[in-house]
Amino acid sequence: MKTKNCVEARGKIVKVKNGGLGYGAITLLVKVGPKESVITFTLANAINPDISIGDIVEIKGHIRSTGTYTDDNGKRRSDQFFVADSVKPARTRLEMMCGIKGKAFPEHYFRCCIIGAFINFYKSGVDWGRIYVETASDTNRNTRITLNYYLKGRLRKPEMLTRGDEIAIVADINVTAKDYELEDGSIEKRKFENLYAEDVVIVNEGDGETIPLLA
Repeated sequence: MKTKNCVEARGKIVKVKNGGLGYGAITLLVKVGPKESVITFTLANAINPDISIGDIVEIKGHIRSTGTYTDDNGKRRSDQFFVADSVKPARTRLEMMCGIKGKAFPEHYFRCCIIGAFINFYKSGVDWGRIYVETASDTNRNTRITLNYYLKGRLRKPEMLTRGDEIAIVADINVTAKDYELEDGSIEKRKFENLYAEDVVIVNEGDGETIPLLA
């Protein structure tokens, strides 16, 4: 089975965190039209020391998951995060067209492509559900990815998917924040970076039982 687990983004660095998990983390502001997304990437490698806050960069990476679980309220949850395999200064429009460094950069973007085995679907609301896909990347072992799935749109109906189907998905991101009250009464703001499927295609049909990547 062909697999793909790829995330690409262009945006402005608003935060750099050294140390911690791996080589630290980098936070990107991605503005596409009126939409602004603040996305955090864990660094798989040390970045160029000349890259700093305020720079426009291009990131290539993948999604890593720690698996799914049931929380105290009986809801299915999953922990997944973005990993930056490479961080490079973005080229300006002049540089791309004429080979001369300028000041105007091309538009920001966030892109995500996933190809893997369909595992399951879980309805999370009246119009929404979550789809689970087992996939892999060039730099990571098999990973189970969760994506939000809109039931009332043009996407393929989830009941048309069979466990083990090889599917291809292109996804976008929706970043939200929510306040949580801690035991000491203080408020903690938590950020959620949720992927949602924009297009889903069956590449090869499965047998309804076998998960090719786990067999």
